[in-house]
Parts: sequence; C-alpha cells; structure tokens
Amino acid sequence: MKTVVACGALAIDVRRVARRRGWELQVVPVPALLHNHPDQISDAVLARCSDAGDDVIALAYGDCGTYGALDQLGLPRLEGENCYDVF
Repeated sequence: MKTVVACGALAIDVRRVARRRGWELQVVPVPALLHNHPDQISDAVLARCSDAGDDVIALAYGDCGTYGALDQLGLPRLEGENCYDVF
C-alpha cells in the first residue's frame, strides 16, 4: 500500500481526501507539535519514511521552517511555506 507521511495537522484531511477519491493510501502522521521545533521535523519525517520503506510516495507538509531540509529527502511535498498554507 502506498504511504503519505503527513503533518499531524493535515493527516485527518489527507485521509478524508484519499477515502473520498477511492485511493488505497496509508497516512502516517508526524506530531504537529514539531512545528514548535522545525529543526526536528525532517529527522522525524525521515524516521517515518524509513519505517514505511519504499512505499512512501509523498509528504503532506509545507516547508514548515525546515529551510529546505524536507526537500532534501527527495520526495514530493505540498507547496507552501507551512502546512497551514494548505488550508
């Protein structure tokens, strides 16, 4: 099953969109409170990606103060300065 690693603030909505569109998708959340510690976000996302293996297809994250660290993981992510830009 394909996996999206998502900010905890977006995970529920990502699941709803997937369900509504009939996508078989696993959503793995990362705690939204990491927005208070953006230097820890990319490590937490990388850990979730490692757990999911090759099934991770995207990140449901904006940059969120990582200054490009999420982009260095090599997975597509949401456009935006932060996750809340998506709303």
